[in-house]
Order: sequence, then C-alpha cells, then structure tokens
Amino acid sequence: MLREWGTIHTTRDAMGSYLRRPLAALEELPRHWHNPIEGTAGVRAPFNEMPRLPFQIAFALVRAARFAASLPHLVWPKSPAP
Repeated sequence: MLREWGTIHTTRDAMGSYLRRPLAALEELPRHWHNPIEGTAGVRAPFNEMPRLPFQIAFALVRAARFAASLPHLVWPKSPAP
C-alpha cells in the first residue's frame, strides 16, 4: 500500500477519446487498471484477508459496463432542439 501511495500517477485520459484510435486505446488501458485498494473500495468490498485481484476485476467490469452504457451518448451526442 505504501508503495502505491509513494508513486506518482499520471492522469487518465477518458477512454471515449480513443474510440477512433483502437491501438492507442490498448496502450491507455494499463493506466485505467486500478490498484487493489481502489478496486476493493470501488465495489464496496470488505478490507480483509481475501485476495484483492477478484475485486479489481469486478471493479474493471463495473467500469466497462458504465463505459458501454455511455457509448451511445459518446457516438451520437444529442443535438440541440430547434
């Protein structure tokens, strides 16, 4: 945990900005992988002796589902009413 807090994190670009650049999106994905603490807190799991990887995967799936749900708004933004 202290190692995670001691590292400098770069900003995460919004994945929606990579819709037309799939190779760049693959390069960006590792920056969107959350550390064990963020993953655990993201799915509101208990902090106990259980391994953190399942919580990280679950949080990644939650975020992927939210992103997928936002795709129609990213691809076809609503135009202003006349």
